[in-house]
Amino acid sequence: MRTHCMTIFVLMLSCLGFSSGHLTAEQVESSQPSVSRLLKQLDADNYQTREAAAEQLVGKGVQALKPMVLHSFSSSPESSWRIRSVIEKIGIAGNEDTFFKSTGVLRLLYPLDDASTSERLESLRQQWRLARKKNAIKRLQELGATISDPYRGQTATVAALGWQMANGGRAIGERVQQQRLVAKVGTESKKITVANSVTKRKSLTRRELIERVDELLESDLVTNRERIFGSDEPDGLEQNVDPQQAVQFRNIDPFAANALRINQIRSGAMALFDNNYRGTAEDLKLLQDIPNLTLIHWKDRPLDAIELEAAHKIVSVRRVHFENCTFPDDPLPKSAWPRLATHFEFINQTIPVSTIERLKGSNVNSLKFSNCKASAILHKQLRQIGSLSQLALEETLVDEQWFETFESVGSLTRVDLTLCKFDPAEYRKLTRLRPHLLINFTPQAFIGIRSPDIGGVNVRRARMIARMRAAQQAKPGQKIADPEFPEFELPANGAGCTISDVVSGSGAEKAGLKAGDVIEKIDGQPITIFEDIRLIVAQHRAGDKLNVQFNRAGESKKATIELGSYAKSVAAIE
Repeated sequence: MRTHCMTIFVLMLSCLGFSSGHLTAEQVESSQPSVSRLLKQLDADNYQTREAAAEQLVGKGVQALKPMVLHSFSSSPESSWRIRSVIEKIGIAGNEDTFFKSTGVLRLLYPLDDASTSERLESLRQQWRLARKKNAIKRLQELGATISDPYRGQTATVAALGWQMANGGRAIGERVQQQRLVAKVGTESKKITVANSVTKRKSLTRRELIERVDELLESDLVTNRERIFGSDEPDGLEQNVDPQQAVQFRNIDPFAANALRINQIRSGAMALFDNNYRGTAEDLKLLQDIPNLTLIHWKDRPLDAIELEAAHKIVSVRRVHFENCTFPDDPLPKSAWPRLATHFEFINQTIPVSTIERLKGSNVNSLKFSNCKASAILHKQLRQIGSLSQLALEETLVDEQWFETFESVGSLTRVDLTLCKFDPAEYRKLTRLRPHLLINFTPQAFIGIRSPDIGGVNVRRARMIARMRAAQQAKPGQKIADPEFPEFELPANGAGCTISDVVSGSGAEKAGLKAGDVIEKIDGQPITIFEDIRLIVAQHRAGDKLNVQFNRAGESKKATIELGSYAKSVAAIE
């Protein structure tokens, strides 16, 4: 009998359109409370019922906006307050179109009599941006991307954060702390626009108000953006450059401009796409919702022009890294390269000549090659990049062609050689031909001595650091003067380099060297200044041994020093 009854019950459910599986979309929709029913529940006696109705209205989205406007004419004060809160939440949770429609309804329905209107609208826009940013990061991480964001709780653009850091926080520090990082340009005009619209809204009749709401809900995105914020400029998610800062950026000293670029890069978010990324080019459009994204890193994956175009449309991107990637056979289109990127890094790559050729005429001012091979044709292309100011090599054999490139690129101001082998004679030749070119080299080996003897490169480094610090403290538009430095008298060739300190536990200490000793020769090569020692050490690796001739209190001595690891030794000292 029980089995028979169950059979009848199942048949009845089937006739009503139900099944033992999931409900259809239409059935789910019909089972949900209507907007009108939820609006009535806003005035229910039970508090939990009112709260639940408000939350469900948020889920209704744009379709609930007009019914809430109509209901507000006869609602209680509490219900009116809830409607306002629901409209705000709909805007914050929605897309750009929904946000501007919700914000427009708020301005029509709840006019304010003072300047706090514009501040309230900007606050809502920052909340909306932050919500979209969090959702975008979460979704991309679910797809296998790695997103690193030092400013998770802020929606500042890369330009705003960079400008704040480069100017010691004077320009927009207060706005950063209040999470209201809004460009100063247009703020006053927005207040005037809002104030004017407040005057107009006060005289609207009920019929006129409904007509305005209908017009708002039927208008396109650009029209509503201009209506709400008094500008037809793209939103910050699409255009991350503050117009006023852009003008100041063009007029400031080059060293100050370089400081600003560096701080913009350091303050930004990073996105890594490797072989774990499972998304599509369409998913990469979510990057538009991360306004402070400055670095995109492609790793261990074949490069696709469509994906690159989608990701590199983000105007905040300043750095692009390619690590162990496969470039397509056909040259990448120009649209695949970010138009405002200033730094490109290639790691463990075979670099197509067409890739470097694309960088000619771009904004690139910094290139780095790590463990990469360069052909003669590639060198030719590099020498034609007129905007290049910094060139870095890592774990690369720096041959004569590289030194010719350093010499040929007239715009070059800095060269960094990390763990690279090179000919000291070529280095000295370059310093004579390009005396103002700053050349830094980081060795792999560590000898363990310090010296007060300064060479020309050290003077140039000190001068550059002083100018950078002066640029960070300067006001926009201020010209940075060259700092004063005395001319250093270098000792005669072979006079030796005096040791001021020996690092504890280093090869130099184990070999018996002490402070006050004067190193005269290393492996038979005469030593004049400390830079001579660094050049010799740079051509060796940890474990290599050097024969040192030094003078101690007028007595000539010899020692053999076993070099240690530079990275491990520096880490131990720190």
